[in-house]
Amino acid sequence: MTQKSDSPPAKTPVGGGYPTRVLLVFLAIGTSIVLGLLSIVGTLLPAIRSWLLEKARTGNWSEGTQHFIDSLPETAEQLFNSRPLMVFWIFLFMTLVLGVLFSPKIIRRGGSLAVHVGAILILAGSMWGSQAGHLVRAKLVHDHPTWAKYLDAKAVRKGKLVVSEGQAEHRLYSPRGATLPFAVKLNDFRIEYYSPWKLQAKVPVMHRLAMGNMELEEKARDLPADKDAILDLPETPAKVKVIEYLPHTRLEYPDNVPADIVVSLGASRTVSVPAKPGQTATFALPSDNGNPLLPGPTTMLIVREVFDHLSIVDTPRGRLPMEDPDAPQNPAVSFLVRHADGKSRLLVVTDQPSDLPSSDRGVEYKYMPREPAVQIEPLSDDAAVELEVSANGKSERVRLTGQQSLKLPLKTPVGETDYMVMSLEEPAVKHYFSDVEIIEDGKSVQQATIEVNHPLHYKGYHLYEGVYDLKTKQTLEIDVVSDRGLYAVYAGFALVVASVFWIYWIRPVIRHVRQRRENQ
Repeated sequence: MTQKSDSPPAKTPVGGGYPTRVLLVFLAIGTSIVLGLLSIVGTLLPAIRSWLLEKARTGNWSEGTQHFIDSLPETAEQLFNSRPLMVFWIFLFMTLVLGVLFSPKIIRRGGSLAVHVGAILILAGSMWGSQAGHLVRAKLVHDHPTWAKYLDAKAVRKGKLVVSEGQAEHRLYSPRGATLPFAVKLNDFRIEYYSPWKLQAKVPVMHRLAMGNMELEEKARDLPADKDAILDLPETPAKVKVIEYLPHTRLEYPDNVPADIVVSLGASRTVSVPAKPGQTATFALPSDNGNPLLPGPTTMLIVREVFDHLSIVDTPRGRLPMEDPDAPQNPAVSFLVRHADGKSRLLVVTDQPSDLPSSDRGVEYKYMPREPAVQIEPLSDDAAVELEVSANGKSERVRLTGQQSLKLPLKTPVGETDYMVMSLEEPAVKHYFSDVEIIEDGKSVQQATIEVNHPLHYKGYHLYEGVYDLKTKQTLEIDVVSDRGLYAVYAGFALVVASVFWIYWIRPVIRHVRQRRENQ
């Protein structure tokens, strides 16, 4: 007698191959491996590319190989937005969507459905907010103008906004030509330090080298900048006392104190020319026979212009000096050097080292501007210290900033150096704060303080603290990042995490409790 079996007949794989479920498992495992490898490669990509470029330069690699390495993405973002990976993301997205639509088991199981929907949201949000997504929206609006009210085609994926203190700006520095639908005004920029500024003494010492030769070097020593502190400086006969620490100061150049152009002619010969427009001076160049004591050809110096805020501007006639009141303080002078052979040259010399030429025919020109005065400025983060320096029976008070130095005589000269240097050193920065204001339609709509890891969010954009020009202390670079698709990504990750907790922790606990109740 034949017995009937209640179990369903085994499914025969279509075409003798693997069951569909096994293929889907292999596909899921393969996709997970690819995603893991992409994450690792994206993290190591800059280092890998730099290593390959260095090997290509030092090795005998073919030109085609070097060209291939040069074409590799420089960052993980460029890699993930490359065309091959765009095809992969679209394939993965469509696979997840088709799995949800045509797999009844996924639909019946809430946890699996949540995982798939979460992954779909992550991919959809990432693609929508990518650079390619922004370009696609712009293309769609261009081809279908009526879609403009549904798609924000003018949105910028990311860019940089450079704004000056006290000014408002909506035009992005990068990418060029892009604008924001609102303007950002920089009201103030503040710096918080880990500790106050400190005084530092730099003393010259002779250092013996391995071959027995001697070399002059500076040995730095930190000193307190506390009020009424008497500094320990055994190397100098001068006595230095701290009168007051000034946390907020600025340098101001007085108008009634003349400046000079110092012409160095060799053999300790110098000529000082008042830096006044129209001022002229005539002097003899060093002799051509190599003897600096014998006079050479006569040269005339004609002062053209004196600058407090020098700015070098590129023009069709070349780079020309200009006075720009909005530029940072940069004292300089321009003058014409006219030689006896009829040739002339225009020089621009600043009071600080720069890439501008400062010599002509073996003669060095230096600009000695008006000695700046240190003034109290509550809005400035530049510190200063007021010192009382006593030497040779005389006492003098000086204010020293981080941009200046003080020379003190040594008791015993070291080599040819007979002085030591004291300076005010800036401590490590703890926080940067930018007080900004959002301007829309000519009205202030929001005020906020931006700091690192605490951006301002407004109308679809995150404004991150960027690079501040610590030299001029006048301009701030703000990183602008669009949030298009970001909340879909957040929702997708939340859904995936919640579903994983449900599948592997909450649901097993519920099943276990139910089984215990049924067995009682």
